[in-house]
Amino acid sequence: MACNHQSLIDIPVIYRVFVHFKWVAKASLFKIPVIGWNLSLNRHIRLERSSTKSQRKMLRLCAKNLQNGSSIMIFPEGTRSRDGKLRAFKEGAFLIAMQQKTDILPIVLDGSYKTLPEKGFFPNGKQNIKLHVLPPVPYESYKHLGVRQLSEHIHGIMAAELDRIRAIQN
Repeated sequence: MACNHQSLIDIPVIYRVFVHFKWVAKASLFKIPVIGWNLSLNRHIRLERSSTKSQRKMLRLCAKNLQNGSSIMIFPEGTRSRDGKLRAFKEGAFLIAMQQKTDILPIVLDGSYKTLPEKGFFPNGKQNIKLHVLPPVPYESYKHLGVRQLSEHIHGIMAAELDRIRAIQN
């Protein structure tokens, strides 16, 4: 599962998908009281982004969880967007999908960056947040691509949907 990332509010919003999954979350989140305890107790996957060792461990844990029937949720941008624009994707999510020969479920969120901006802790009043779960991209349709090409392909699908959502709203 790959979703764009606009705000901290994305996390509870994504739970509206009602599918079991494991987050890949930055290691610093595991140190926050209550949030970190939840991540640890539910065996979500910790990632220290600057550590090659942590990246290898994350790949192993993602593979293990996928093989055990759990989906993996990753924000392929790696961090929140400050302005709601879709950022370039990192390749980790797509490397995992290729190695495990699994489908990719693109999810597009919009409006959450207005609700809870990156530098804020308090919501900006009532805002509309859109959550669109797109059709899965089957492994068979992308197995001929390289990791970077796959990343760009999924980015294109998600960018087109984000543009479509915004065109409808205007």
